[in-house]
Amino acid sequence: MAVFLSPVGGVAAQFFTNNGVILSGGKLYAYAAGTTTPQATFTSSSGNTNHANPIILDSAGRVPGGEIWLSTSPYKFVLKDSSDVLIGTYDNVYGLSNVVLSIDASTVTYTPAGTNAVQTTVQAKLRQYVSVFDFMTSAQIADVQANTALIDVTAAIKAAIGTGNVSLYFPPGTYLVTTLYISTLSSIEFVGVPGASIIKKKAGTYGVNVDGAISGIFDFVNCNNITLTGITFNGNKANATPSVGTQLNGVNFYISTKIKTTYCQFININFVGLNHQCCYNAVTTDSYFKDIGQIGLNMSGGYFDTFGAAEAQFLNNTFVNIYAGVQAQIATTYVNVVSNTFIKSSILFSQDLSKSLISNNTIDGIAPAGIESGPIPDGIMVEAASSITIIANVINAVGRNGIYVLGNYILNGPNEGVLASNNVSVIGNTVLNCTSGAGIVVAPGSPYTYVNHVPIPATEANYTYAKWLSVTDNVVIGCSFGLTLGIAENSVIANNLIDRSIADGLTISSVKYSVIKNNTITNSSTAGAGVYDAISFSLTSTILSNISIIGNQLFDSQGSPTQRYGIFANNVNITNLKIKDNPTYSYGSSVFSVVNSNPTTLIAPTLLNSATNLGGFAPATYFKDGDSVVHLRGTVVLGASGAGASIFVLPSGYLPSADEKFSVIQNGAIGLCTVKTDGTVEATTGTNSQYFNLSGISFYGIN
Repeated sequence: MAVFLSPVGGVAAQFFTNNGVILSGGKLYAYAAGTTTPQATFTSSSGNTNHANPIILDSAGRVPGGEIWLSTSPYKFVLKDSSDVLIGTYDNVYGLSNVVLSIDASTVTYTPAGTNAVQTTVQAKLRQYVSVFDFMTSAQIADVQANTALIDVTAAIKAAIGTGNVSLYFPPGTYLVTTLYISTLSSIEFVGVPGASIIKKKAGTYGVNVDGAISGIFDFVNCNNITLTGITFNGNKANATPSVGTQLNGVNFYISTKIKTTYCQFININFVGLNHQCCYNAVTTDSYFKDIGQIGLNMSGGYFDTFGAAEAQFLNNTFVNIYAGVQAQIATTYVNVVSNTFIKSSILFSQDLSKSLISNNTIDGIAPAGIESGPIPDGIMVEAASSITIIANVINAVGRNGIYVLGNYILNGPNEGVLASNNVSVIGNTVLNCTSGAGIVVAPGSPYTYVNHVPIPATEANYTYAKWLSVTDNVVIGCSFGLTLGIAENSVIANNLIDRSIADGLTISSVKYSVIKNNTITNSSTAGAGVYDAISFSLTSTILSNISIIGNQLFDSQGSPTQRYGIFANNVNITNLKIKDNPTYSYGSSVFSVVNSNPTTLIAPTLLNSATNLGGFAPATYFKDGDSVVHLRGTVVLGASGAGASIFVLPSGYLPSADEKFSVIQNGAIGLCTVKTDGTVEATTGTNSQYFNLSGISFYGIN
């Protein structure tokens, strides 16, 4: 019979009265628990001999024989003195070796350190972080910890994710996986040790996932509130151009929200490092991207569905040796790329992107060739986007243009057709040593039209012009061209410093209603003396109108000046060009020409009433300058009608606010010419065959 030592009087116990007097002759009654039914106790562990009931204590207040042993049933003990006066009752007592303690982590309380800390249980505290090791065999754990990555642990990680805990911990080591496809997951953090917790793609498991999209190491679909912290994603692929079926992304998020990635690394991936497709509220900070074949960090909407993308913050990341370190495109809004470092990498904003910011980034070196957009990217490229601010970036020695803003055409989606880049601000950037391109190119309109879903080149008159562009307070030094402006209207180029351009400092083509003011352009045409200019208008452009060039300072401070002209607009068709207060300086030995220009288009009118131009003299013409002053010039011979006859009629826009009379030279004498509000230019005096000189007539053409 199994017996167990009693906790009441079990071994050499001594009993006392409540007053501390030895309980000599005291009585210890034993009953079944909760009753008055006597229940046997035993004198030894053999269980062969019963104690008397009650047990009579000796003169020392001890049990005779010194031990009490119990059966497996619970007991009630009643202790009395020798006169049967009750001292105490003890119920539901078990033998000591028969006690089953119901103790586990769920019942043990835990109070964190610190004032006002809230008590919880040990189980709840431990489950705040679940380790993927909890779901791995000892062999798998050893393989991970040794960084040998020979055993596939995909299933173990999936099981760990399936627990639904709020935080999943990846201890240091290398985890070999295929693809972890995760759908409708919410509110979980994947946590590793930065640089030490590595998830590595298993060779040969590339291609597409179950949704037909390019697979990644992790694929998140329709997920919410996901955080990645301190994990390295190793694609196990070189960054060479992948063929179809071997493309690999690092981590994909599709149609997901509230995504945060911090202190992670993405390396050896041949397509996209971290891909957000049709996602909202994505934040990536303090992460590292290197040797990725196409795009480091992507945020984009979709062509063929109704999903867009919005609200991305990409901060303090580093991108190394990637065609596009950051790309944002296709129906995407509110993307901020701020304070990142791009080493041989670039930024690409394109295709219906809006309301976004590129600020305080450093871009250095020539990025590798890409898959989609040609051999070498620009430092920052903004294509077919609107309401974009590019501010306080530093760009050095990239392969093409430092900053390139342009328009384009879109073949898919609800906005298919020609898109211009409108309302783009380029402010306070520093662009250095872009010797294969311009420092800043702002050509944000598009030279295309769109017919039957096919983009075709347009004539200059039919360009899609961009509007409301601002390029101010930038520094551009040592680039092939300093700044180029084209296919734009209602734009401002102001307060920029452009120095030591290989060719022209500022080139203008296909521009309307724009102001170029208070820029400083120095030492252009370093490629060769007398070849390029500080400011130059395109000789091939036919759309140049209503342009003001005011208050610019044009220097050539080299020992042998190289700039050809300060402002070159010779033989260019420009309507309403205003050039004012543009001082030019030269400190070299050569003469530095100020301007060689034909700043306006002289319009030849249709002569009336048999009037003709006088041979050997300037013909009758008119033009309006940048201050809206209309000028007439030339000499005509009056026809048969003589005095009071109309010589020609000015068009709308060139009319005086009231009839005006002007003194003119008429056949060697003083004559009178009247310009009327209907545009009629009248020979008020004169007769048939007399010459009539119009030069010197000018007035405000406000109608």
